[in-house]
Amino acid sequence: MAMSKDERNALLAQSTYGSGGKGSTQRKTGFRDLKVTQVEILNKSNGSISAADFQRETAKKGSNISENPHQQELARLAETPKYIEQDREHYEQTVFFNEVYLKYPLHYHLLASVPNGGKRDKCERFRLTAEGLKPGWPDTQLMCPCHHYRALFIEFKKPYECFADASAARGGVASHQIATIRMLRSQGFAAYIAFGAFEAMKIFEAYIGVSGDIKTLPQNLFYPEERIKLPEPGDILELYRGRYVVPEQPLQLMAV
Repeated sequence: MAMSKDERNALLAQSTYGSGGKGSTQRKTGFRDLKVTQVEILNKSNGSISAADFQRETAKKGSNISENPHQQELARLAETPKYIEQDREHYEQTVFFNEVYLKYPLHYHLLASVPNGGKRDKCERFRLTAEGLKPGWPDTQLMCPCHHYRALFIEFKKPYECFADASAARGGVASHQIATIRMLRSQGFAAYIAFGAFEAMKIFEAYIGVSGDIKTLPQNLFYPEERIKLPEPGDILELYRGRYVVPEQPLQLMAV
């Protein structure tokens, strides 16, 4: 009996086809985390399973990601502390998301990150770039207008005390990251650089009006405000790819 289109799509969604390792031409066609007890449901008289049953069975444990994956990751890292220092920025960003999850559940749903960091092979890096990933784009975004800003962007760095000195910490911010921050500011967005989860929470809470003053916030952050100051109309910002000429006024939605 032939499977319907919906059933085929559901089956394909569980496939690891095309996930061979780096340098390998092998194409895996197994199913993700399909346990023996789940496979037993396939042993019906005709050996078939509906799309709904298949999704229900494979979703029982899914990828073992909990409702709060941030706390889950912090627990994993706590078991092997050396992993924290190996990627301190990852740890700090996870701490930040976990704190927002616990303290501000409504805002949490409007908070997201982009996978700009991490090591990838050339093929994966190209695929993500082709899909729209842009080097220099801030790590996290809170898509919630507050004060007179359209949204909040935060570029994450590990705490400045993890660097050799203050100069090395400031040098850890690339020129195209600075240009992107300034470009976003020119369009009415709040954009900052946070050295660690503590600074990120300070920025976040000042932005949503819970603690601190958004106007005096830059004075309480490590990274010098003058380096990411609001650009003037006509300024040319050198991005990672291309350049951005600051317009006379923020771009507006065009009437349809």
